[in-house]
Amino acid sequence: MRTDEPVMDINETHAGVVYGISEGAPEQVRTLIEGLQAPKQLSREVTWGEHLAMDAIYVEVLWDEATQRATYSVPGAQGRSVALSDLAEELGRDWEHYLADSALAGELLGRLDAVTPAGIDAEEVTTRFDPQSRTVVADIDLAPVPTFDGLPTPGLRGRITVSSHTFDLDLEGSVPARQLGEADARMVLADAVARANQDPIQVAYDEMRPHLAPFLDRGLEIADPIVTPDGTVRMQILTPAADAGDCLGIARTEQAVTFCLNHNKLVIRPGGSLTRQLREKGLDASDEDSLWGLSPDLATDPDVREMTDAEAAATILGMRPEAFDAASRGVELGLRNAEKELAHRRAS
Repeated sequence: MRTDEPVMDINETHAGVVYGISEGAPEQVRTLIEGLQAPKQLSREVTWGEHLAMDAIYVEVLWDEATQRATYSVPGAQGRSVALSDLAEELGRDWEHYLADSALAGELLGRLDAVTPAGIDAEEVTTRFDPQSRTVVADIDLAPVPTFDGLPTPGLRGRITVSSHTFDLDLEGSVPARQLGEADARMVLADAVARANQDPIQVAYDEMRPHLAPFLDRGLEIADPIVTPDGTVRMQILTPAADAGDCLGIARTEQAVTFCLNHNKLVIRPGGSLTRQLREKGLDASDEDSLWGLSPDLATDPDVREMTDAEAAATILGMRPEAFDAASRGVELGLRNAEKELAHRRAS
């Protein structure tokens, strides 16, 4: 067991400077430290390299009786050995540098706070001051959060570098942005955080939205997209009657058209199992129960068994085939964009 480790006396000056001094140090060393001006109180925990700038020891002095030398450390100046006669000048100079750096760090932290949007908690940001570049660097780590549907939000990792006049942003999944003003940095960060916390279903819907007008203009209902864990998206369009008086939800299945991509090709699924049975084998038109929930137009069409999936879907939605085909091409583009965007966010 080692016994040569110096015993440190930890204290705090009247001004609020926390310091450590080895036992046996001359009293003038303690007197010198007691006269130091306290640094500016910072708004958050910051490091100077490996030195913590808040809730930690600001000054540390080790006294070597044999050599009559003091080895001191302050933030930004670590392990400097000087003769006792030089300690006041050397420590005083380094402390003045630290006070100036602390004041600058406080100013830069204020600038960081001004551009940091809601949605980033203090524990999700690690902040350090770089005395060489005279910047504050904030590393962001927003962890993905499971949503109601069990799919995680994208999350966000990145770095904000704050100088006296500009901001540099390095956010995963985005092109680095340099020399931004405060307003631009605030806007970019707000958008990034909103995207990081966005439900994948909302991401998919936002990509689909520009392509849904042909259906919405006809009074059709757009269901929330379904996003699977692998990023596959399914979109469903329903007739206004799909929910009317159907406590079992049969009509919501049978009077709906589902779109998805399979091996990069658009798949159109009209209705559900009853619609499939109607198209493959036919149903007894005299048995009203067997037709319950089906699209009336589809159930009474004599050519239903010869219809393609697209034709059956158009009939369910009450659209002309050519109008449905045009609208389907838009849906296909929206699905591609949605899956591409979701894949991009997972990769970033």
